[in-house]
Amino acid sequence: MPPEKLEIFKSIEPWVSENVLPFRKPVEKCWQPIEFLPDPSQGPEQFKEEVRALRQRASGLPNEYFVMLVGNMLTEDALPTYQTLFYMLDGVRDETGCSPCPWAIWSQAWSAEENSSSSSIKMIKKEGELASYSRRVDMLMVDKILQYLIGAGMDIGLENNPYLGFVYTSFQERATWSSHGNMARLATKGGDPC
Repeated sequence: MPPEKLEIFKSIEPWVSENVLPFRKPVEKCWQPIEFLPDPSQGPEQFKEEVRALRQRASGLPNEYFVMLVGNMLTEDALPTYQTLFYMLDGVRDETGCSPCPWAIWSQAWSAEENSSSSSIKMIKKEGELASYSRRVDMLMVDKILQYLIGAGMDIGLENNPYLGFVYTSFQERATWSSHGNMARLATKGGDPC
């Protein structure tokens, strides 16, 4: 990438610090996946009842829901690959993995927030095994596919170009939002309003 294009990202770092980083939510205000699942701390009987209710809600979910669940799970669980891609982009590169530059701070905060989605889906998966989802999804195969996916690495054609990286992220975020929304609609239609 020509030096003058790289210089643009360096020159707007103060603007990013003032206008982008303030949008990061403090961890204490972020939703956490465990908030949406049966709570074992309420005692074994309450927990069993909540799991029974989860099983009941899940019993009417169509197969398409589980296909989307697996697809979303693989996408969210591939998070280390996406964070690695951001760390390699020219002009916004994070050489150390904990750089104080605003681009790195944004990437770290974005990755931490994305991890909530990944954890949420993993918890659904774990609850699913407890709630007999395992009869509908081969979770061992899903875990192996994920390991193959991350282990193979990824080249999505960004050429270390931050312009392409941020455009890709914008479209990827919108696609993820749409996919999760469609999954929620399928769940509601299948009898699980939660």
